[in-house]
Amino acid sequence: MHHSVEVTNLALQIHDASQVGEARRAAKRCGLLGGFSEIDASRLALVVSEAATNLVKHAQGGEILIQSLPGNGTGFDVIALDRGPGMQDVAASMRDGYSTAGSLGHGLGAIERTSDFFEVHSQRHHGTALLSRVLPSSALPPQRRRFSIGGVCVTMPGESVCGDAWSMRVERDRLLVLVSDGLGHGSSAHEASLEAVRTFQEKEGLRPAAILERIHNSLKSTRGAAAAVAEIDWQKKQLCFAGIGNIACAVFAAALRKNTVSHYGTLGHEARKFPEFTYPWPDNGIMIICSDGLGTKWSLDPASTLASHHPTLIAGVLYRDFGRTRDDASVVVVKEEVL
Repeated sequence: MHHSVEVTNLALQIHDASQVGEARRAAKRCGLLGGFSEIDASRLALVVSEAATNLVKHAQGGEILIQSLPGNGTGFDVIALDRGPGMQDVAASMRDGYSTAGSLGHGLGAIERTSDFFEVHSQRHHGTALLSRVLPSSALPPQRRRFSIGGVCVTMPGESVCGDAWSMRVERDRLLVLVSDGLGHGSSAHEASLEAVRTFQEKEGLRPAAILERIHNSLKSTRGAAAAVAEIDWQKKQLCFAGIGNIACAVFAAALRKNTVSHYGTLGHEARKFPEFTYPWPDNGIMIICSDGLGTKWSLDPASTLASHHPTLIAGVLYRDFGRTRDDASVVVVKEEVL
């Protein structure tokens, strides 16, 4: 099954009220370019406008990510991230008229009503993250799946395109995930990662190591990339992983954390071997793969409620808490769902 490889990923810094209007207009443009009707694009713009207003009023600013959905779904995720005081009572904050800033507290309620899917994660003294998914009015209800998946892919400040990319494909009982980090940043890195995604989507039935070798051959005329392919086989309850270069992957379950092994090298240039490692897949496992746009100390705190949230929200919080500002950053999260 083929998926489109060009995705929207827009990161907007929001620090004062003048940026709210800019964010709203950017969101509407994204919606219309992404095939939304005027009405649906206005819904997306409303979500971004309310989220941006909240960042200014309650959190001394923050960041909003607008991303097209993974795979071939039409729609957008809006992720609003801040390091503000956090909410003492998320449920109370959702009620219209509730406010801690002396203003009308209708922001979160309005976002939830406009969203097709909505979640908030907030920690006192640590900040708030919200996820709003806006689908076209014509969208069919989503199919139940063995897993949920989501991620963030954020362009390095000052660059217009992202050198990181990720992609997924489903083959019978297998889920395959690719994360690619084109060497450096900017358009050359972007081209390398797009080529990696195209190659990844090309041929069914291959194991992760064979896919990486194909990507290596397809990147020879590009700047090259670090990349990893993870395959979860739900029947065998097994994770198979192959990585070249600085892509980190870990599997979490309860108090367990298992890091996978990537091999030194650069796809397209220097990669002689494509070693593949297999690991048992735990019950209710969560897999996280990220580029080196995240610092090395990243983790999923078992004491936090973050693990109970949607993968895209988990990815957003990890990016907020561990992202480096001097590089592109991508984080992809997969959760097994209890059917």
